[in-house]
Amino acid sequence: MIDAAIQSIPSSEPFDSLAMLRRQHTVLLSQQRSVQKGRGLSEPEIIYFLGKAKATGRILSAPESRAAVQNILDYWSAVLLSANPALSDQLGALFPDDHDGVSVCADEAAKITMDTGAEDTLETKAKQFSHSLDAATSETLRRLLPKLVRFSAGTDEFYLHALPATDLGGETSDESSLLEKLVKERLVRIEGEGPSRSYVLADAALLKIWPELREICSQRRTFRGLARRWDSGGRKKEALLERGPQLAVGSSYRDLVEYETSFLEFSHGASDHRRKRQLTVLGLLLGLASILAISFGIAVIKLQKSVKALEKANKATYRAEERVVSTEFRLAQAESSQDGRISEILDEVTKVQAGVSTTDSSSVVQELEKIVDVIKEGAWPQGTPPNTDPPTTAPPQAPRMVHPNLTQTAVATTLQDGWQSGKVHLFAIDNDPRIKPTDTLAIISNWREADALSPPVFKTGVKRGPKPLVSQLNAGALFLAARWNYKITPRRWLLENKIEVRNPRTGKTARAQAVDWGPSAKDGHLMDLSPGLANALGLNQGDLAEIKVPMSSP
Repeated sequence: MIDAAIQSIPSSEPFDSLAMLRRQHTVLLSQQRSVQKGRGLSEPEIIYFLGKAKATGRILSAPESRAAVQNILDYWSAVLLSANPALSDQLGALFPDDHDGVSVCADEAAKITMDTGAEDTLETKAKQFSHSLDAATSETLRRLLPKLVRFSAGTDEFYLHALPATDLGGETSDESSLLEKLVKERLVRIEGEGPSRSYVLADAALLKIWPELREICSQRRTFRGLARRWDSGGRKKEALLERGPQLAVGSSYRDLVEYETSFLEFSHGASDHRRKRQLTVLGLLLGLASILAISFGIAVIKLQKSVKALEKANKATYRAEERVVSTEFRLAQAESSQDGRISEILDEVTKVQAGVSTTDSSSVVQELEKIVDVIKEGAWPQGTPPNTDPPTTAPPQAPRMVHPNLTQTAVATTLQDGWQSGKVHLFAIDNDPRIKPTDTLAIISNWREADALSPPVFKTGVKRGPKPLVSQLNAGALFLAARWNYKITPRRWLLENKIEVRNPRTGKTARAQAVDWGPSAKDGHLMDLSPGLANALGLNQGDLAEIKVPMSSP
């Protein structure tokens, strides 16, 4: 019976946490009290519990936790031996004492932690070993140490892990060589022999006193904290890891729980997606830069062509000006020559008339005939400028003055100081055939804008839909509609400013809220007034009223 129990004990398989060990201890106590009812504990059950409890005690680093485990082991060892004293030798062989500070079949609780001097010696040895390594070996040590510890899923505590020699990749690997050095320095011990041997840290205290191990444990705890916050916070993308050392180290952990595995997978996926998006954006930017460079090159080429064309045009203009000056000079010479010839002919004519002829009379007659021919053909001696007086035309008509703000001004009269006059139409809110139940307003597009108006222009207690309706206006409020020019008075300006309306007959004025655009120009009216505004001004349907709006953008 005992042999079967011994064979069933898994090697170095601890409870997930000290709390789970205590719960199992409570369960065994409950079963022990059931002996009087015919149901008690079997020796194999107690031996199995002792094996798991001892393995749990070996991985705990806190002295008080290890003491608690030792007390539980002492109790159940005493129970087992009181029932069968012959088991003392078998238990000694099954659970040999080691240097972990937790033992079975102890006469008294073993020493919980090593003495201060031994701990200081171990810490000094670990630090000196780390300082003696070169850069490459130090990197190998950082890869190796995480394989010698495990992070508990339930208690977030670290415990020692036996690293099988078969996981090292052969005796010639860097990690195997480094482990042999650690064994010589008594920082790591060997359990078992031959190919089935495994490597374990010499003492759990190294988790706290070896700087490299402390850093590794801190990184591991940080990774779990990030994964837990991501899992409990709704698994948001913002909580995932960026591509970098932390994500790379997380991929090397061998004791991940389910949510840590998911956290790691989603982080890799988000990182890949982010990298693809960055590459896409980079590609778009490069494409845009290429387009801009091409456009700039084309613009430069066009500018160069324009400069050359301008230079060519300037040269042509200069040559044309030279030809004009040359032509004017020749014309002036020709005109002078022509005028001198005409003077000679006139002198000859005068001499002929006087009966004194100094030249051949036939030549004089010929010159006179030429002059007559020129006059008959309507020509003028070369060099005489033509008549350049502009033709007489009627002066242009002055344009008709139209108010720039209100559109469709055919039914309006423009006055001075921004006033415009025209007929009015009254809003008949409840029985106006032009108003449909679903008609909305052009100026007030939502209830937030409606509630901001002071004083209010809508009825109280109406059912609110997505937008305010014309039928929901309060007929007694002061409001109006006109054919606004939004380029001069934008919708936002009309919302924030009151419009002044005047009765030209009485001179009475009132300031009202613009709510809509209209009426149509074909109706013959300039503006729509609320009944409340019409009453305030003493106006009726079809009366003339004046509205003051800016002549340009305010």
